[in-house]
This record gives sequence, C-alpha cells and structure tokens, in this order.
Amino acid sequence: MSGLLSRDTTLAYHDETVWKEFELLMEVPNLGSDPQEVDATHLKSRRQQALPGLDSGPTLDFKFLYEGGEDGDYAIMKGFQAAGTTKDFRVQYPDGSAHYFKAKVAVRMDAAQVNAALTFTTKIFMQSDITDVEPNFTP
Repeated sequence: MSGLLSRDTTLAYHDETVWKEFELLMEVPNLGSDPQEVDATHLKSRRQQALPGLDSGPTLDFKFLYEGGEDGDYAIMKGFQAAGTTKDFRVQYPDGSAHYFKAKVAVRMDAAQVNAALTFTTKIFMQSDITDVEPNFTP
C-alpha cells in the first residue's frame, strides 16, 4: 500500500527574502478548485447541463496549537492581522508538492475544553488564485 502521511506538511509565509514555517500547525483545510455550477441547459438539451463558474471558498481555516509568547505562531498571525497587509503563503506537502497564494488573515481563539490543548484558528481571506506546484519526480 502506498500513500503519504500528512506529517511534515507545512504552512509558511514569505518574509521579504525567505520562507518562514509556522511551528505548531495542526490542520490544513481542503485546497484546490471548487467552482460553482452555472446552468447551461438550453431548449434542445436532453438533460441538464452545467459549466464551471467562479471558484467558491474565498476563505480557508488553518488550525494551530496555541503557545503564548511574542515570537510564536499566534503572535505572528496577530501581527499580520493588526497590520492588515496581504502576505504570501505556501502550503507544502512531504513529497514537495505545494500551493502558493496571497491572503489577509483574521485570528480567533478556539473554545477551551476540559483536559484539552488550547488552539486558535487563522481564517485566510484569499487575495489571489492558488498556484499549484507538483513535485519533481525523478526515476
């Protein structure tokens, strides 16, 4: 049986010259194309027809383990939110494939529960299309 574990999947942001990875990423949302259905049925159609419309999903939710401090993932994301600027992000999988996009962020603390780790969610507001990069397979 083949396949990949999600272990070592990363989210990174571009900081002027280098990509910096977030350390405590727990969950990555679905990424890729999910176009809305546009009805293209005409009067001679024998069945309903559709065209792919605009991609839906203008936001993505990434979940992180919360860790206090001035240089942790939470503080970095809150800084992006306060600045209100668009950042370059990259999601990369263990095989080298990746998704690149530009986005603004909003951060919220998740519900606290008995005997559970504190987490936070970063909502990504897409400011660009997602660019997919496939891994470089060599024989």
